[in-house]
Amino acid sequence: MLIKFNAVGGGFRGGRGHDSIIGKCIKIKSGPLKGYRGRVKEVTGPLVRVELDSQMKIVTGKSLILVALLAGGENEGNWYMPDIFVNVVKPGGDSHVGIVREVLMQLVHLQDGSCKVALGSAGNGETLTIGSSDLEVVRPKKSDKIKIMNGTLRGVTGKLIGIDGSDGIVKLDDTYEVKILDMVILAKLATK
Repeated sequence: MLIKFNAVGGGFRGGRGHDSIIGKCIKIKSGPLKGYRGRVKEVTGPLVRVELDSQMKIVTGKSLILVALLAGGENEGNWYMPDIFVNVVKPGGDSHVGIVREVLMQLVHLQDGSCKVALGSAGNGETLTIGSSDLEVVRPKKSDKIKIMNGTLRGVTGKLIGIDGSDGIVKLDDTYEVKILDMVILAKLATK
């Protein structure tokens, strides 16, 4: 069930008829918060308020694409998340390591996944706003702390305890389970 709320034109006035989605578990399907899961708290006109599960905060968007959580595949791409290492790629080939501090919630028209990135391996350098096209995820090495970027475990942290070809063997922080995950969905976590 795909539900799209448009910020332009008539649309849903006064929130009537949306009681059926309030309280539903959803997944955001577009923009910098793509892949985040949460519960619909309120629908007012074109605005949708969603309480994010992974961050325990409520976000409001004028143009979110939401999908009710049903059993099925995960087929979305990776979007950046706070507290991961990235390489900032500058024209001319220079790159600098940094830490994503915030994914900007510009949900209306600009859905490029711009991030606030603190430069430096400790994240104590200059903070810049950078578009996702100028960022690359730093892939973890064995024994690095990681954050899962996609799938049902998106946002979960753990430790990379081994690498087998294109798969990473990860011990999850919260459950101590060991999972075998594709390395492309793993990012090196910035530890505090």
